[in-house]
Amino acid sequence: MANAPKLAHDPADTYDVTKAKTLRRGARRSHRYTLATLRKALGLTQVQVAASMGVAQAAVSKVEARDDVLVSTLRAYADALGLDVELALVKGERRYVVELGSAEPGRRA
Repeated sequence: MANAPKLAHDPADTYDVTKAKTLRRGARRSHRYTLATLRKALGLTQVQVAASMGVAQAAVSKVEARDDVLVSTLRAYADALGLDVELALVKGERRYVVELGSAEPGRRA
């Protein structure tokens, strides 16, 4: 993720720690956030994100409340936050980054 914005503050300092669990996989650390917790940590409101996405504030509220979000919706939301989406499949210590929408050699898209 190039040029990722810095968090205004650590969400764990302000929000429920269970919403910002830190996991350790080998030497790599990753943070898990709900969409709303991440948005707040970046200092953005639902109204600001909605304006950037070109949708109503209520649509952002619904996205943040969902358990299941389309990748295209997540990409639009991430873009509004100034972030990129990286999709990975993980098994144990192995991490496989998935490229969606690109055909493998010899296969039709």
